[in-house]
Amino acid sequence: TDDVVIHNQDWQFAATALRENRAFCRELDADAVVMLLSRPYAITAELGFDLAERLYDAQDPDHELVAGCALCAYEPARRVAMRWIDADRARFVDDGELMAKLVCANYEDTRRYARDLLRGQALSERAARLLIVRVIAELQDLSADEAERADDVVHTLTRALSAHLQGIGAEVLGDLLTHPLTALQVLAGEILIAQARGGSRPSDELLLALLGADAE
Repeated sequence: TDDVVIHNQDWQFAATALRENRAFCRELDADAVVMLLSRPYAITAELGFDLAERLYDAQDPDHELVAGCALCAYEPARRVAMRWIDADRARFVDDGELMAKLVCANYEDTRRYARDLLRGQALSERAARLLIVRVIAELQDLSADEAERADDVVHTLTRALSAHLQGIGAEVLGDLLTHPLTALQVLAGEILIAQARGGSRPSDELLLALLGADAE
């Protein structure tokens, strides 16, 4: 729409003007840079990335800065963030909040990277459960028109964290079974089956919800 075009032009103008003020840019802290990275326009995220590279310290990495780059609209920034993480995978994988953001990212390349990263790293039971809780909370907030993203996130849970899914409680499973996104219903069904194979009988309420789910 015209409003979107005008708003995009506003951001382009602001980003260009800010980039020219080098003295001001040098004074921006990590929080301000993360804010720039979070904007939906590549030109603004590119400016944020240029500033993030100057601030990044591999010996003492700022995880919010890494997340900002990995989640932003500027693809080269996402690639560099992945290299930062690869340089010290154990450190970053242990950050459940960061990993949940990557797993549920808007961009498919970041989601795929997070899945491969988790499949290649061993997580403690506690770390895995905390990550699953965060990811499922993010999943439940997705709208009905975000089916592709939901499918991708569920794929990560079932491929990279399947060994830890049986601990999901009945209340959460009930919420998943009644969610409008089919992927969440399928996930709940797979967890229920896994729990049953492990000797845990689902409640009648959950079985009824499973029968009433729209998933095929």
